[in-house]
Amino acid sequence: MPTAGIHNFPGERSFVYRAKKRPVIVVSTGGPQLPKGLRPGTKPKWQTNPTMLVAPYYGSEENDSRAGWYGALVDRIQKCEYPQYMWEKLPLNDPPRESILKFDQLQPLGKHYKAYEITDYVLCDDGIEVMNDWIMWLTRNQMPSDSNLYMIREELLKE
Repeated sequence: MPTAGIHNFPGERSFVYRAKKRPVIVVSTGGPQLPKGLRPGTKPKWQTNPTMLVAPYYGSEENDSRAGWYGALVDRIQKCEYPQYMWEKLPLNDPPRESILKFDQLQPLGKHYKAYEITDYVLCDDGIEVMNDWIMWLTRNQMPSDSNLYMIREELLKE
């Protein structure tokens, strides 16, 4: 939307951000759809518009179009040293490229069909378990000692 088209309401401030299309992992698909009677047309739509919770990926490799991430930091992220970062090779490119998932940038994303593009990639049950443990690590600073994430992290930190 052109910034001139943004309404200016008393007591509000407008912020304009640049954004680009990037891969995300869906952490939560949001709650159930609300019945129509609880979504009257006279109330603000933001109160009831369905959203999902996503965490964005950022390409970590340096090339002509991106600065990349500091190599020493990527090495430490690969060893699961920090709860806010997860290193991964996404299958979206051929060959797959290194990416960093930023759990500390969890954000709502509207469920309007134009807001996102679904891919054929889905986490397996073990992957979902690791992701859930990772979020617990970030939000509670706890990691179950019998979890796959704990065992993976312990092995990587030995190297």
